[in-house]
Amino acid sequence: MGKIARGDLPKPDVSALLSQAAGPRPVAAGLQGNDKLVHNPNAIDFQSETTIAVNGNNVVVGYNDIRGFGLTPDRVTGFSYSSDGGATWTDGGQLPSLGPTDGIFGDPDVKTWRDSDSGIDYFVMSSIYTTPVGMSSLCIHVSTDGGATWSSPREVTSATATAFADKPFIDIDPETGRIHIAWSNFGAGSVRSSHSDDMGLTWSPAVIHGLGW
Repeated sequence: MGKIARGDLPKPDVSALLSQAAGPRPVAAGLQGNDKLVHNPNAIDFQSETTIAVNGNNVVVGYNDIRGFGLTPDRVTGFSYSSDGGATWTDGGQLPSLGPTDGIFGDPDVKTWRDSDSGIDYFVMSSIYTTPVGMSSLCIHVSTDGGATWSSPREVTSATATAFADKPFIDIDPETGRIHIAWSNFGAGSVRSSHSDDMGLTWSPAVIHGLGW
């Protein structure tokens, strides 16, 4: 997805898949033996680069979902969720965009955290992001209902640049809820990281961990 988001490869023409892109829809059981299918079994083409997080009985899966190229704007991070430990699943469709001109380009990573003070269970998913003015960046989405619904994208402002940000990975400090994100900056040839203490509303300046690769 990174090469498509960067413009190195053309976006696939999946306009015929538009009816497959909207969600949510339950996933029928009994179609895959002992394995559990987490997305719509009628979804054609591919889902890839999967990520999973578990919090009690709530399970969330993220993946690159080519059906999102049938939407305006492009929204290629798909998600599915289960509230019974993975016994049954709902295909949630694609993570929401901010408006008509930004874009969500997959490569997701999902983590979960329980706020012991409030008792809220958070799921946080990162993606490659194109801002409304066309800058390369990253974003996170946040869910507080087990992955059924998600916030609008929260831009990782410390990753926003003309250089392309790719391969985001996140983690959450279990004690403080601080979100850590790291990514590859291909324009500068470096690995960078940043953190947020307010669920992605604001971000620390990027730390550079190496140059020249």
